[in-house]
Amino acid sequence: MNCILICGFNNWGKTTIISRLFNKSRFSKSIDHKIGNQYYTVIPQSNDDLGEKGFIKEVNDRINLSPSGGINIFAAFCPTKELNNDSFRIIQNTFSSYQLHIVYIQHKWDCHSMLDIGNIMNYYSTLTIQNNIQINTSNNNQKIININQQLTNLGLI
Repeated sequence: MNCILICGFNNWGKTTIISRLFNKSRFSKSIDHKIGNQYYTVIPQSNDDLGEKGFIKEVNDRINLSPSGGINIFAAFCPTKELNNDSFRIIQNTFSSYQLHIVYIQHKWDCHSMLDIGNIMNYYSTLTIQNNIQINTSNNNQKIININQQLTNLGLI
């Protein structure tokens, strides 16, 4: 059971990245979506879109409706530290049974902001994370290529 989180802040381009990786714009809740040789339950909206409770509900709804029961998860994710939307708590309580792979998108789609990956990795340092994958390019097309290569090399797609 694998969980891949595409990690960036609000309006970072996470959903667009997921859409481009899967080559589709809509992700039905009742089917698993294929990328490479693997199928994933996809959560295209992140906790910055839905809030902590809404995101957890969306994850659980999609798992319950998925033919595989959410055996693999692919989700947009925001590394929030807010009291009512704590990304650490979400990971700990929602994804603890999965092998966790976090893809950190360093540059926002418009290149006007950067993710402090070291700070976030430090915040998550007591969580069990299988792979921390850093995507450092500012070129949006190259981000897709790099993510695809990294996930393929790890046998996740």
